[in-house]
Amino acid sequence: MISLLFLLMPAMAEKTVEETKLKSAFIGQFSQFISWPTPLKHIDIAYLGDDDAYWQSLNDMALNIKQAGPFKLSRLSNPAEVSNTKIDILVVDKSRNELLPQLQASIEKRPILLITENVTDNKLIGINFFKTVNQTLSFKLNRYNLLYQGLKIDKNIVLLGGSEIDVANMVKEMSFKLSESSQLIDKLNERINSQNKNIAEKQLVINQKQLEINEKNSEYQKLIKNFKQVEEKYQSALAQLEIDLNNSQQALDKNTLALEEQQTALTKIASDKTALNLQVKNNQQRIQEQLNTLKSLEGQLSDKEKALVTKEQQVQTTTHNLMLSLLGLLAFAILAISLWYFNKKKHTLNQILASHNQELEEVNLALVSTQKQLVESEKMASLGGIVTGVAHEVNTPLGSAITATSHLSEITTDLLADFKDQKLSSRKFDQVLNEQIEATNIVFKNLCRAAELIKSFKQVSVDQVSEMAREFEIVEYLNEVVISLRHQIKRQNIEVEIICDSTFVVYNYPGVISQIFTNLIINSITHGFKADVAGKITITISEYQQQIHIDYLDNGIGIDSALGDKIFDPFFTTNRHAGSTGLGLSICYNLTSQKLKGSIQLLECDSGAHFQVQFPKRLDTASK
Repeated sequence: MISLLFLLMPAMAEKTVEETKLKSAFIGQFSQFISWPTPLKHIDIAYLGDDDAYWQSLNDMALNIKQAGPFKLSRLSNPAEVSNTKIDILVVDKSRNELLPQLQASIEKRPILLITENVTDNKLIGINFFKTVNQTLSFKLNRYNLLYQGLKIDKNIVLLGGSEIDVANMVKEMSFKLSESSQLIDKLNERINSQNKNIAEKQLVINQKQLEINEKNSEYQKLIKNFKQVEEKYQSALAQLEIDLNNSQQALDKNTLALEEQQTALTKIASDKTALNLQVKNNQQRIQEQLNTLKSLEGQLSDKEKALVTKEQQVQTTTHNLMLSLLGLLAFAILAISLWYFNKKKHTLNQILASHNQELEEVNLALVSTQKQLVESEKMASLGGIVTGVAHEVNTPLGSAITATSHLSEITTDLLADFKDQKLSSRKFDQVLNEQIEATNIVFKNLCRAAELIKSFKQVSVDQVSEMAREFEIVEYLNEVVISLRHQIKRQNIEVEIICDSTFVVYNYPGVISQIFTNLIINSITHGFKADVAGKITITISEYQQQIHIDYLDNGIGIDSALGDKIFDPFFTTNRHAGSTGLGLSICYNLTSQKLKGSIQLLECDSGAHFQVQFPKRLDTASK
């Protein structure tokens, strides 16, 4: 598309190309830098004017520039036709400039590109042709009118021949977008602070709940201990009661048998006594003998009565033992009721404990969700810091380039004025040319520097947002990360050196690697180096058995060995009073182990902090 302009430029220099053909060529190229709200199958160009040569040039352009088309041309005779005609580009001849207010009212918000010539009122134009002091053809843009009509403009349109004002507007828009990015970063920081406050409040609630649970656990343990003691005493008493009951039962059985024998003997004695009474009357002679016998029997009866009293005492003892057994059974019933009560209380405590556990689980889930949000916020804050640094770094070369361009414009204008007044001397001409060459070199160097910064920032920021695995050269990529952090590094007067003996092409997540080393460098700048004291960071890259080893070493104040087991814990920081969240190294640990399938560890060193990062050279091979 640009090739037609390159073909026409030599002809323009020789003034063999008509001005109408040049304007038609520009119009054909405009369609490549303007975007309509909806895709167009063809572009409708309407011409309002009486210049037949201009109309013919537009037709020739539509036939010759096929890659920009297809174009469909129509010629209007009066402004009223604009309202009833489908138009994408409206070309108004300079002879009809007095009709522009009426045309603007007809167009209103329709997506129509209005092209005019020699119009002084910028409010009435979209793109306006004019002649420069050198009588060359150029154009001006009214970006606000074009945006109002729903048209999008590519910034590269100024390369076709736009004015310096358009270039300045493009730089101003870039500065405005950088300012919007800074405001977005401030809002993100406010949101992070608010979330940190919420986390602290939730952590306080969790601690209170934990204390209550600990108290309940202590009471529960005491109840269990008391229950075990009571249960042991009950088992011992129950065993003793069973033994005593068995002994009493055996004694009762023996006493019962003896009592039956005594009753039998008494019955026999009574029978013998009746027989003796009957024989008294019949056997008077044997009375004395029977009396002696009776005395003997009475003695025996006395002995037996004494034995019977003894047996009765034994029965009373057995009855007493039975009463004691009944009391033991009553105590057992009381103990059973106590156990039932304690079991019921234990069940109630278990329900309360389960309720507290559920509340803790919900709080933990909320804490995990908040931690994920904080990690994302921390990543965006890191990207915001890079944006701020790159914006500051880009402003310097762009400012130098604008200053040099302004100076170049001034000396060129003076040179042209002296040439027209025929006051130009060879000495001044040579001096101005040297100044122009010097200014051009300044502009070129500063624009190259800005382009390098933007390229590094673009690659690093895209990788951090996308988190897609791809193949890249690790040393070159870490250099781009360092360039994107140049503002923070230069402000702290830190030197960063990357040491590598060979080129390593890896297949992994460049955005994750960028996030890890951005956090490590920012962590060293924030915690490792004192203010106004120069420092050095050394990054050494090597390969061993398809594993990439990266040693990160700074010569700052170092990390206390007692904190070595805590530095990768979430929210652990020694600088919380300065606004640190304690998530930087935790994010590095999680990203290295989960995304890179590697490891990060803190190694002992004589001075400063020494981290070693390891991950597979090719992630696709490691996953298999």
